[in-house]
Amino acid sequence: MRRHTFWVGIPRALIVVGAEAALSVPTLRNVILSLWTGRISRDDVRALGRAFSTFGIIFLGTLSLLTSIASADAAKTWIVGATVISPERPDSGRVLQVLIDGDRISAVTPTLPADIAGAAVVHAEGQYLIPGLMDSHVHLTGIPAIPYPMRAQHPDLVEAYLRQVPRSFLRYGYTTVVDLIVTDPRPLQAMREAPAHPDIYDCGGALPVPNGYPTQNAPAEYRFRIFPNTVIDPAHTENFPASEDPTAHAARAAVERILRGGGICVKTFFERGFGRDRNLPVPSAEADRGRRGKCARARLAARQQHRSPDLWRGQRHFHLRPRHVELGAVRGE
Repeated sequence: MRRHTFWVGIPRALIVVGAEAALSVPTLRNVILSLWTGRISRDDVRALGRAFSTFGIIFLGTLSLLTSIASADAAKTWIVGATVISPERPDSGRVLQVLIDGDRISAVTPTLPADIAGAAVVHAEGQYLIPGLMDSHVHLTGIPAIPYPMRAQHPDLVEAYLRQVPRSFLRYGYTTVVDLIVTDPRPLQAMREAPAHPDIYDCGGALPVPNGYPTQNAPAEYRFRIFPNTVIDPAHTENFPASEDPTAHAARAAVERILRGGGICVKTFFERGFGRDRNLPVPSAEADRGRRGKCARARLAARQQHRSPDLWRGQRHFHLRPRHVELGAVRGE
């Protein structure tokens, strides 16, 4: 049989372990001799390829196993030498050693235990360590200097900005945030699915009154589409368009939508306007009572935004017991 030969630039040393699984002993001998002389046949190339495939499978399997073992060992991390600032602790302000087990703080000690084998160690001497911060008033999908009408003109910029939001909050120590106005849940869901992100809670869609703040920022024909939880005010039905269903915009229906969407709070407004937007409609006392009652029965926290002096004097302030929120856990970090 005619032998087809190729000149190959392979070092003349080959370490083979378990090659018999893919090559017969005579073939292996031929391959080694061919490599040594610098000439190798097409048949030997094929045989060598089968051997490397076998070795590759074995190598990847072993690497995967070792990685899993290493990950299990690294699940525990000691942060050593940092000055811990945590107001609820009597030893706040002292240098302490903190053990992270998974995504939980499992120990805070004045000295490092003698046996920390298997745990990763982060040296934080000269630095400060604080609990994860909570920002209870954020607008995660709002982009500074890019109003909504401009977003369609810069989709790549919008996508890049929204993609970096979760890590930006973590970078500055915020591990829990509450978004108060959700006009589109899809970007928020994408942030929750990011590899590293803070715990993200929200109030669902806000409850403005028809043509009240902040709906005046949207064109009139899109206001109910952007703010589907707009609530009809029993004292001012003249502001409610005939094209909308009043029952779908009752306070009860709006609060139930927020609950179904996983919201933990309700955002309302008492804003008469400022700048070019003045004398905007505001909720009546009757509408306020209706929303407060629905929130109380659903055990939702109510947040009312206002810049009105009569609200600063406390005439319309109210407090509701919020639903339980667990703070401080970081997902995927």
